[in-house]
Amino acid sequence: MKTIVFAKRNLLEILKDPLASVFFIILPIVLFIALKLIISSLGADIASVPQFEIKNLTAGMIIFSFSFITIFVGNNFAIDRDSSFLLRLKSSPMKSHNFILGYTIPSLIIAFIQEVIMVIIGIIFGLNLSIHTLFFMLLILPVSLLFIGFGLLFGCLFNFKAIGPLSSVVPTAASLLGGIFFPLALISNSNPFKIICSVLPFYPAITIGSNVLNGNYDILLNYFIVMVYTLIFYLLSITIFSIKLRSDKI
Repeated sequence: MKTIVFAKRNLLEILKDPLASVFFIILPIVLFIALKLIISSLGADIASVPQFEIKNLTAGMIIFSFSFITIFVGNNFAIDRDSSFLLRLKSSPMKSHNFILGYTIPSLIIAFIQEVIMVIIGIIFGLNLSIHTLFFMLLILPVSLLFIGFGLLFGCLFNFKAIGPLSSVVPTAASLLGGIFFPLALISNSNPFKIICSVLPFYPAITIGSNVLNGNYDILLNYFIVMVYTLIFYLLSITIFSIKLRSDKI
């Protein structure tokens, strides 16, 4: 119950922030629409590139929208640390995992809203609503935990002033290393850059969504890679926060 109360407070803090609406919802929508219109205007040759097909583009844009969660989770965590709010909560019966879950739950709600909106836009641009779409929405939501974990780790390690510049690296990395805006799938698997992208979590995260939307459920390895990174980020966040909580140096 205490986790739910704390999560509700954090959700209200996010909803009260006008910038959250811009980065979580408006910016991804504008980028999705603009990118699709640009691709369509460049002719059939560009539009037929696999990465720019509506199924793959929808998957990529959802992951890109998830990446902005990192910034706000990190910001909110760091603000609560800098204001000594978390230190005051130390006297409550809440444990480290209660705090972490309190930031995770509202972020998952935001992620679900993001994916619903992105899928609706995808449908407007020609994405077929099928059983694969429903499975896609179910399977891609846990991937948002990767970016929430990023934010929690940043929030545990850095203060509010440092969070913005550092966490903004994540959307950039997701777009460049995930192949959202260029056809990474066309690069040879033996290419060193492709190998690096394949062992980092961004490209596997997008591949999960693209495969499922295309009816290909061979996603176990990619899911494993994403979840390993997610688990590492969460374990590090809980461990670091527990140490700081015990030392009064939150």
